[in-house]
Amino acid sequence: MANTGAANTNAANEQALLNQLQGEAAPTTAAGQLQYNLGQNELGLVNANVSQQQAYNNAMTGYDAQNLGLTEQGTAISGLGLQEQGAQNTQQQGLEQQEYGLQSGQYPEQQAEAALAYQNTMMQTAGGQAISGTANTVGGRQTVATNAANYGFQTEDIARSQALAGLGQQSEESGYQYSGEELQNAQANLALSAQANGLSEQQMLTMLNYGNTQAGESGAQDIIQLLSQQGSTASGNLSSVGSALSPIGFAAGVNAQAGIP
Repeated sequence: MANTGAANTNAANEQALLNQLQGEAAPTTAAGQLQYNLGQNELGLVNANVSQQQAYNNAMTGYDAQNLGLTEQGTAISGLGLQEQGAQNTQQQGLEQQEYGLQSGQYPEQQAEAALAYQNTMMQTAGGQAISGTANTVGGRQTVATNAANYGFQTEDIARSQALAGLGQQSEESGYQYSGEELQNAQANLALSAQANGLSEQQMLTMLNYGNTQAGESGAQDIIQLLSQQGSTASGNLSSVGSALSPIGFAAGVNAQAGIP
């Protein structure tokens, strides 16, 4: 019975010592456990942060894609407008050429009419002078010279009008050619804009993939770092508990810190 009482007393003393040592180690182990729990929370947030970053990248890329789409639509509309303008210019050029063809046909007719009128005038003048006997008079000769001068002025006027019409047609054709070159330049610029827009789309997708990959790699690095910190924290917690239990272990002949780094 005496041995039983002594054993009970020793057990009670050991339990009291254990409670005391655990109480003394409680602040240290509690802080370590809190640090470990915070690390676990950070681990849980890594994937959420990566998902949010990738979602943001996707959203911004979507906005950029919409802007590029609007640019493509604007380019297409501008291209259609240039095509319509080119068709209108071609049609207008055809009408002006027809108008010039009709206009230029009147000048030979006017020349022929003037020549016929001059010929009739000269015949009438000659007949009248023959009847009146004034063919070789000063007045008769002056009348003939005046009729010839008027005919010369008339033919010059017709030729001048014909030349002006030709110059006008040349100017119109030159303007049409210049307008065509401007349209070609505008279409070339649109093609370059469309090509640049396509390159922007490729760049946008490349940057999206790069950003999402970087977010994933950064998240993986964070996880590795946090796991390393968690290992250190857990090891520190075990060391603290081992230190608290060492006196009891030594009293019992056991090393409580054996195997703890």
